[in-house]
Amino acid sequence: MWIRSYDEVDPLEVYRLNLAAFRWGFDIATARRIRKEDPYATDELALYAGEGKHLFAQVVPLRFSVRLTTGPENVGGLAAVCSFPQVWGKGYVRRLLQYVHNRFREQAVRISTLTTSLNL
Repeated sequence: MWIRSYDEVDPLEVYRLNLAAFRWGFDIATARRIRKEDPYATDELALYAGEGKHLFAQVVPLRFSVRLTTGPENVGGLAAVCSFPQVWGKGYVRRLLQYVHNRFREQAVRISTLTTSLNL
């Protein structure tokens, strides 16, 4: 199993996965817009797990600041987590989440959220 960023995978595979999971195709134009306009987007934009030439699962890591009672805190977020039904239970999403959480730990991010909301 490999883990790769958006720029390292076939955009058509990304489009198909998102269309199957969310009924919304994540295309190259959308990726450009997100990179330009979304302050929460990370450099890799999204991460994918797959084998051979095919990707099977996705997670979109986010970085943003929240205000806690202790003061501002940099937080990691996870969005658009999905996989194809034929690989459910095979560990692709689990490995992606472990990978992202390890990256957050390396960046001293103490809190991570799972979100579908843009209203953070």
